[in-house]
Amino acid sequence: MTRQDVFQLIEGQHEAIDQLFDALRKRIAEGDRRRMTIELDARIRSHFHTDDSFYEKLRKVGVDTGLLGCLLAQHPPLLARVDSLASCVDQGERWRNALADLRKRLDYHFGEEEAELFEAARELLDRPHAQEMARRLVEEASRVGTSFATSAE
Repeated sequence: MTRQDVFQLIEGQHEAIDQLFDALRKRIAEGDRRRMTIELDARIRSHFHTDDSFYEKLRKVGVDTGLLGCLLAQHPPLLARVDSLASCVDQGERWRNALADLRKRLDYHFGEEEAELFEAARELLDRPHAQEMARRLVEEASRVGTSFATSAE
């Protein structure tokens, strides 16, 4: 079995978050909405923790700091939208609108990561280095107690 590289690892996190968005959109019951909104919050925060570590590792190998800074600057406003979503979980239409807005903005962020950042990083990282980076990110996540789920339940 081939070891997962850092790009596959992060794409897996993106997919898990996308799957959770799909499941949330289909759930009507407030209890499910509340529980799954909490799970979405945790997955996004965990992913951003991974991003922070990944971006720092990429900076050290020479990836454009402007690109890294641009992507990193997107995290605080996205987290504010996560907080907003959690605060209106019992407000039906407002919550659905907040969910749609968050998904649109996260899709944009994920798209930039997967297109621009991954392209730049792949020019500097060979497969073994990318696999080692994935291993280290998983170890770090385990050490600090963050989840590294890559599929929605």
